[in-house]
Amino acid sequence: MPAKIVQVSSPGVLDLALVKFPANVERHLRPFELATHEPVLGENLRTMGFAGYVSFGTIWPIYLPDRSLLNKTSLYLRADMWLTSQRSGLCGGPIWDKDGRLVGIHTGTTDGKTEDAPREAHATRATFINTLLDAYHNGGKATVPFELNGQKIVDLEINEAVSYVELLDEDEEVLWEWDVSSKFPYRKVEQKILEHQPRYVDLTTSVVNWEGNILVSRTKHKFGSVSYRYDLLTGQTVRYDKNFWER
Repeated sequence: MPAKIVQVSSPGVLDLALVKFPANVERHLRPFELATHEPVLGENLRTMGFAGYVSFGTIWPIYLPDRSLLNKTSLYLRADMWLTSQRSGLCGGPIWDKDGRLVGIHTGTTDGKTEDAPREAHATRATFINTLLDAYHNGGKATVPFELNGQKIVDLEINEAVSYVELLDEDEEVLWEWDVSSKFPYRKVEQKILEHQPRYVDLTTSVVNWEGNILVSRTKHKFGSVSYRYDLLTGQTVRYDKNFWER
């Protein structure tokens, strides 16, 4: 089916893309209606996509009618997913409520905390489709809130993501650091903040863009890029440029 990518977001944050179909194709598509209510913890959700056994290299359509919303933030929803030996393969699939309205887009899966616990599926809130549309109609410009522990740290550009995080004490000595290879590890960082009790959180960002059919990171923290420092004591965030090698 012919389609053109017209707007992207960072894989490390929204992990969504906006595609445009020719007019003669669009009239055959049946779009989801966006949910207007705020999802409630424990709410029953449904999803569909593709799953299969990695060893056999096979995939097939799968429908999961009974998923429970476990947690949520301003960006994401997290629901249980009882798949064991099967590969998830649901990324990009819709997550909708009992009324068939879209609440999220599946973007990842993690294993449960115990053998008996379900795997957990992560989804970007469907309302951010509107953010992609805003960017498309505004020359690629739109922002996405970045939060930790429910506190907004900074508004990131739609194609900007955190590539490196550091926790520092009052003397700016590094207590803990993490090189973010894909999605930002919110839960891990929040746990480390509780463990180390830092004064500052330093966030270094990178920007991604499409070059042909390849998603390319424009900046890397090791070569110096935009950074943000969040002061946990005052609740203030400042933006500055730094060279990683000069620390």
